[in-house]
Amino acid sequence: MRRFSSIPPVAWIAICAILFFGIILITNKPSSAVFEGYEATAGPTYSVTTLDGKTVTNESLKGKVVLLNVWASWCGPCQAEFPDLIELQEKYGDKGFTIVGLAWNDEESKVRAMVKDRKLNYPIAMAGPELGEELGGLQSIPVSILIDQDGKTRYGAVGFDPKDRPKDKFGRMVRHLLKIKE
Repeated sequence: MRRFSSIPPVAWIAICAILFFGIILITNKPSSAVFEGYEATAGPTYSVTTLDGKTVTNESLKGKVVLLNVWASWCGPCQAEFPDLIELQEKYGDKGFTIVGLAWNDEESKVRAMVKDRKLNYPIAMAGPELGEELGGLQSIPVSILIDQDGKTRYGAVGFDPKDRPKDKFGRMVRHLLKIKE
């Protein structure tokens, strides 16, 4: 009796691939469910002065979707996010979205050099321990906090996961909040 042993290895690979992708398709959530299980809460209160001398506050950014991104010049995972954040700002900056980069417990000269070298295209401010406490007590960085047009925190992320890139993860959420269809 010839059972499964008579199936060629290539067929086994094809069967496994079909099952794998079938499971992915079945369990994948649509972009409209990006906030499932995450309840909107009051956003942080902050007032920072950007490197170019402008004051940015939670009140001044109401009406925009804001991604607060806490980073430091010595943080490799923070730097790994920069290309995605630059792309997000380019793509949605004129649609009611902005990133505010917060260089946490860093030296201003190093931050300015990083901004210039990496060509960061969004406002950057220096942030000390007091702002870290306002953001919930920072334990590690990078930290990203997505705030909706009403000033409510809609999502928070700690660390950098190369499998869930910021331009993909936050891009879905920004499009959802701005009601942009893609």
